[in-house]
Amino acid sequence: SDAIKSGAISVTSNQGDILFGTDATRTGRSAVQIGHGGRGASAGTSGSITVSAPNGAIRFHGVLANDDNNHREGYAHLGHGGRDAVATHGSAGDLIDVDAGGDIEFLAGGSVSDGQNVAGREAYAQLGHGGYDASGDHAGDIEIDAGGNILFDTRGASGDRSYVHLGHGGYLTSGSMSGAIRVNQN
Repeated sequence: SDAIKSGAISVTSNQGDILFGTDATRTGRSAVQIGHGGRGASAGTSGSITVSAPNGAIRFHGVLANDDNNHREGYAHLGHGGRDAVATHGSAGDLIDVDAGGDIEFLAGGSVSDGQNVAGREAYAQLGHGGYDASGDHAGDIEIDAGGNILFDTRGASGDRSYVHLGHGGYLTSGSMSGAIRVNQN
């Protein structure tokens, strides 16, 4: 719907890991997201987001296919917006707070190419508001605390126009982006 989406979101695992990953057995356009919006959402969004795994890792994996079964346009996103979600996402005073006792990983892309298609084409993993082709003004602070490693990485050959992103915005996204980003590794 075109109604504005707002409100705080909190996801906590006290006993283990949090994994949000697209399904490599599905073909095309699979997505996972913590945040208001989603693919093609056209309404503004706001509200703070907290994701916490004090005794585990937090992992967001966007299309990590090792074959080309038309795996494309999939994403794993922590923030408001999503692919083609053209609107204002987040507002001043909003906070995306990610806290893990272990590792924090954001991975996307693929590892094979047949010359025309590459596994993971236009796939992304993002921590922040916006997304792939999600123009608009995006605001809010981001804070990451990890007891282990922090990894933002495209995998293998990475599909055409694939990316991994920390911050607001995204590939083919324009508009005003504002807010502080704090990264702490303990």
